[in-house]
Amino acid sequence: MANYFLNSRLASFFFVLLIFYTNLFAQTGTIKGTVVDSETGTPLFGINVSLQDTIVNNSKTKKPNIHPYDIAVSKKITRIVPGQLLFNLCDENPAELISRMPSVTFCRNDGEINKIILRGIMPNSIPVTINGIELPSSNWKDKSFDLSLFPIEIFTHIDPQTSINLYDDVNSISGYAILSFSEASSFHKCLLKIGTTYNKLANLKKNYSVLGKYEKRFTNLESLGLRFIFSAKNKETPYQTSSRNYSGDYTTGINLSDNLKESSLNNYNLILDYSSDFWNASFMNIFSYKNSEIESRSSNYNFANHLFPFGMNSGISQQKQAINFYALTNRFNFGNTKIYFNATYIKQSSKYYGNYYNFIQSSPVQEISFEERRYADPVNLIKKYNTILDTEGIPVQYIQPENTYLSDLNYFENKMFDKKVKIKTDLIQQIKIAKKLSIELITGYKFDYLNRRNSAYATSYNLDLAENNNNRQYFAQLASEHFGYNPVSASNNGIPAIIFSDPSFTNFGIIKNKYSIPWSVDNNKLGKIFETIKSNDKNSFNENYLLSGYPDYNLKEYLNAAYFMTSFDLLDYGLSSILKINAGIRYENLNSKFSGIDNSPLKDTSPFKNRFSRKFEKVFPSINVLYSVSDYMKIRSSYNKSYSKPDYINYLPPSYHSSVHTYVHNPFLKPAIANNFDFGINVFSNEMGIFTANAFYKEIEDNTVFLGEVSPNAPLFDVPEKFQQNLNILQHFKTDNNFIVNLPVNNYNKAYYRGVELSWLTDFWYSNHYSNRFTLDLNYSFISSNTVLPRIERKIYPPNVRPIRPGYNYITIPVRNLNHPQTLFNAALGWDYKAFSALFAYQYIGQTNFYNELNELTQESHQKPISLFDMSFMYEFRFPVKINLSFKNIGNRIIESELNNPAMPLNSEYYGYSINFGLEYEFD
Repeated sequence: MANYFLNSRLASFFFVLLIFYTNLFAQTGTIKGTVVDSETGTPLFGINVSLQDTIVNNSKTKKPNIHPYDIAVSKKITRIVPGQLLFNLCDENPAELISRMPSVTFCRNDGEINKIILRGIMPNSIPVTINGIELPSSNWKDKSFDLSLFPIEIFTHIDPQTSINLYDDVNSISGYAILSFSEASSFHKCLLKIGTTYNKLANLKKNYSVLGKYEKRFTNLESLGLRFIFSAKNKETPYQTSSRNYSGDYTTGINLSDNLKESSLNNYNLILDYSSDFWNASFMNIFSYKNSEIESRSSNYNFANHLFPFGMNSGISQQKQAINFYALTNRFNFGNTKIYFNATYIKQSSKYYGNYYNFIQSSPVQEISFEERRYADPVNLIKKYNTILDTEGIPVQYIQPENTYLSDLNYFENKMFDKKVKIKTDLIQQIKIAKKLSIELITGYKFDYLNRRNSAYATSYNLDLAENNNNRQYFAQLASEHFGYNPVSASNNGIPAIIFSDPSFTNFGIIKNKYSIPWSVDNNKLGKIFETIKSNDKNSFNENYLLSGYPDYNLKEYLNAAYFMTSFDLLDYGLSSILKINAGIRYENLNSKFSGIDNSPLKDTSPFKNRFSRKFEKVFPSINVLYSVSDYMKIRSSYNKSYSKPDYINYLPPSYHSSVHTYVHNPFLKPAIANNFDFGINVFSNEMGIFTANAFYKEIEDNTVFLGEVSPNAPLFDVPEKFQQNLNILQHFKTDNNFIVNLPVNNYNKAYYRGVELSWLTDFWYSNHYSNRFTLDLNYSFISSNTVLPRIERKIYPPNVRPIRPGYNYITIPVRNLNHPQTLFNAALGWDYKAFSALFAYQYIGQTNFYNELNELTQESHQKPISLFDMSFMYEFRFPVKINLSFKNIGNRIIESELNNPAMPLNSEYYGYSINFGLEYEFD
């Protein structure tokens, strides 16, 4: 992303502008030298240089990481607050760092921050690029990429890009997550960094990180550079949740869950670069391997059914992810003509598997009345069960394990393999029409090929009910051999869970001790028996080719794209750009071939293949205008059209069936098309700093939504013709009136997003001795959105009318678009004095609205606003050693969601606070 330079005529200082939207106008070239103060001659560290709106890194800089928090202004200051402090603070992965930028917030998966929401758009529509190369989705289910696959320290640039660039890709309706490496510096450098993390809920011994870096430009061939980084991390991410269930105003249940995710991440990346007057080339290889294990224990209280008041779920799952990335880039220089040729090959694999066990208590307990459950706090309701009280009347144990039984054991497995090839070539011709006017013509072609195979498997071993007596007896025999269990205790309820109880697990408090899990089982003990059964008693398992959300499918995508752009650059008398216009069109042709398993019992007893092929082609226009009102103000506006493909899980043909529902995926879904408008102003002065105001507007058609209830053979009333086309998919599946279909469809009602982004970046160089070492960055974002959702609901007939085939009505409901906060605010205050640097950060995420999956809009809920406080410190000794100390979530914040009624909380998530410590040694 290009930056802008403050007042090029003032040679006494340089001011780095806020990262803005002008990727299209970036120029290339080589600059050698050192930036110094105009009077003292002292080098300015971390400086960016601007030549005709192009930002380059000072080759002599001591801190090469350029970031919006790196500010160099007055000649009176030769040190700046390093962007490395923010890197240290956001230690998890690039997603956390990007979430500090305007209009960006983060998503969590299994307690870990790993994806971003950009301008209200979900991660499945936000491509991730490394040095301009788009990565394939790391998720078998949607198009999102898991940013936790890369350690944050290996990158020199991490930013969001909110403008859609014809030169790169238009497969985004919001922007991109930009990750980039720099080439080797002019100095021979070695760096070793170690660190550890303490978390309130985790084990310090299992949190560590090691990073090494080596970079060199060879003395006998300075045009050849080498940069190599390796890293190894092991991290525990503990998190606790509680979720409540309601029926109207009545509390019906609560789920308490304690989870621990332990992840190991190993990564290396190698960059070789060569440059000459004629040829510039670089080779990049990145490899990342992540192994995550999640142990989960949960207790479920059912207040509405006193016959089955308690249940437990426990298990261990594991995910192994690997990505290997090769990229070769070439640039050939022929005077004013440049030719680019890039080739990329990516291999990716993922395996997600695990065991989980279900327990249930079948002993009746005291029934809880409706009045007691009205707006009731679950803590009080739990006391109604089999409770042992201490002398002060405080419950010390709620449910007796003797009355709880192991009902079933389950295993699931999902494997994904990707191969992606990308070839891209560009021809850039620069034409100088007059001294003050030049034109740049860009013609390019791109080919992408993706081959994905996803396989799923699930099986269960049931112990309850009379028909599972043989399973129960065999399991009881194994339990007797391992744990001295008496098989006589086995009953139709299952196997008593008490024999698997974990003696080291005590009454454990969760969510700051508001709730407790009374007891839990030993997952390792159960795992040993389960592995024996899977080896010796395969015929007794209930195997499923398709488990809810885990389909088999194969996918091949072929993308051919061609684009043409032209850029007009008008200069003033000082040969500075005053007006740039960049306009172009891009043609994309996407061919998809995919197949999937359908286990419909109405067809064959064994699964068979469904095969589909789809074609999408469209022309995408774009125009960007940059006008320099003066050296102190720049105005930019743009329009572009882009698209986003449907998620794989919705786009692919398989369907899966239970005894009640049929879930049909829809290969006839069309990509969503977005019209994007942007307008921005940059104003800057020496005293004020940089103030940026941006406004954006998005109009999106054919978004994917879900219909919760559609009976394929029932009559539909008042259905618009455009929407009726969405239902044509039903004729390709043999269903009957007994099945209800959860159907993804295109919403022909448009979705709208509007937003304003304000940011201020400054320091206080003109104030007294201590305060002039402060830097300040503030950004505020407001996002508004709305759409109209379709819904199919059962038609209500008068009491005297009894139709033979009851029908459905088509209705629409206006709503705000889901899952994004309306307001975002970030503040970062940096202070730098001699060898000491500090950064204090505050993040505010406003209320976020949710609905359940099937658009049951009567159950609207929202996540409460979140305030997060963090701080980071760094001290550099005289010899090249740095120590880093960061504190995160200082307020120990709980993330909470509720129904629109504050008396009815829905979910609580608790991650605790953490402390990160690092030691860094740099040597030649």
